[in-house]
Amino acid sequence: MLAFTPFSLQASEVLHFSMEEASTPIVDQVGSIQALEFGTGHNYSLAGPAGFGNAVALTSSGSWRFSLEDSLRLRNLANNFSVTAWIYLDSATLASKIGLNNQLNRIVGDDEAWDADGWSIGVWNDGRVRFTKNGIVDIDLGEVGAVPTDEWVHVAATVSSADGSKLFVNGVPVGSNGNLADCNSGVGNNGVLDLWGLGRAYGEGEEQWFGGRMDEVHIFDHVLTEGEVADLMVVDRDPALVTNLLVVAKGHGAEQT
Repeated sequence: MLAFTPFSLQASEVLHFSMEEASTPIVDQVGSIQALEFGTGHNYSLAGPAGFGNAVALTSSGSWRFSLEDSLRLRNLANNFSVTAWIYLDSATLASKIGLNNQLNRIVGDDEAWDADGWSIGVWNDGRVRFTKNGIVDIDLGEVGAVPTDEWVHVAATVSSADGSKLFVNGVPVGSNGNLADCNSGVGNNGVLDLWGLGRAYGEGEEQWFGGRMDEVHIFDHVLTEGEVADLMVVDRDPALVTNLLVVAKGHGAEQT
């Protein structure tokens, strides 16, 4: 008998969208959360980053929205969590965006008017990464051009009650913000539980939809280490890092014979 002792990890994956679907809905690989088309411009079966299969894209003002129940799972991540994604900012799409706040390309977040009840991650047209604690602080990190257009780039944010927020581009930290406040959660100032989405934040009329392709969106209820963020970029992932983290967190393999 060969005893196997798993790493002691206090982590789990909340969702993972691999973007392999050819049509709506996009189905989460962890908890079967469904993201349904909302608005216009949804494309499927596009080339993703090398080794990761297909991707999805938005070419006009749309998003993929979650149900109210599924939105609650993301809203409840008030601190100590991580978000990662592969993104491809399309220069032609960015040039066609018009309207209020068209400079922002949101990856995932609260998809209704913010009133102290959520968070969002995205990228400016000029390549800076933004993480927003709705109603508390906007965190813009990385130099202009940190996320170039027309190529695949990996971005990540970690939100910690001990260290504040850190943002990453291609596995490399691009800066941190020491704000330790919880991201706003609950019903917000208007007493309404907002819906969340992929590919947009703040809802219709704000034009903060994502201009390009997205793939491999992960959300963890855990602050990833720099090594774990970097490992998510690799097709054959290191079992001592995130692959092992996911297997152990789901309760598999406590003992092998």
